[in-house]
Amino acid sequence: MRHLRILTLSAAILAMCSLTPAIMADATADAKKAIQASYDRSNNGLAHKETKSLIDMYTPDYYAISKKGKKTSLAELKESIKGIVAAAKTIKASTTVQKIVLKGNEAIVTTKEHTELFLVNPQDPSQTAKIVADDTSEHTWVKSAKGWLLKKARNLTSKATMNGQPMPDSE
Repeated sequence: MRHLRILTLSAAILAMCSLTPAIMADATADAKKAIQASYDRSNNGLAHKETKSLIDMYTPDYYAISKKGKKTSLAELKESIKGIVAAAKTIKASTTVQKIVLKGNEAIVTTKEHTELFLVNPQDPSQTAKIVADDTSEHTWVKSAKGWLLKKARNLTSKATMNGQPMPDSE
C-alpha cells in the first residue's frame, strides 16, 4: 500500500513537472499580450496628442537609462513628452515586443520602436521638420494591482534622422 502511494505521488509530481512549461508559456503569452496592448494604447494616445495613456503605463519610480548611461526620471520624461506633443503637428509611433522573459511578477521585454514626428516651428509655422527615430530597448515591467507597469527602460540602439539627415546623439 505504501509503495502504491509513493508511485501515485511520483506520478502526480511528474505530471505537474510536465505541465509547468505549458503553464509558464501561457503566463508569458498573457504578459506579452497585456504589455503589447499597453504599448498600443500609448502609441494611439500619442497619435491623438493625448498623453494620459502613455503616463499611466509607468510606475511612480520609473526611470530610463540612455545608451550613454544618462538617467531620466518619470518627472523629466513627463516634461519632455509635454514639449514634444506641443511642438508636434503629428506623431506616429509603433512599438513591437520582440522578446519577453518572465520572472515571477517581472517581465524583461526587448522592443523595437519606430516614431515619426512632424514638428512645426512656433515662431515660423511655415518651417517644419520630420524626425524619424528607430530604437531597440530593454524594458522592465512589473505586475501590480493595476496590471503590468513599466518600471525601467534602457536604450540599446538608436538611429534618428531630421528631414532625412542623420541626427547626432542627443544627450
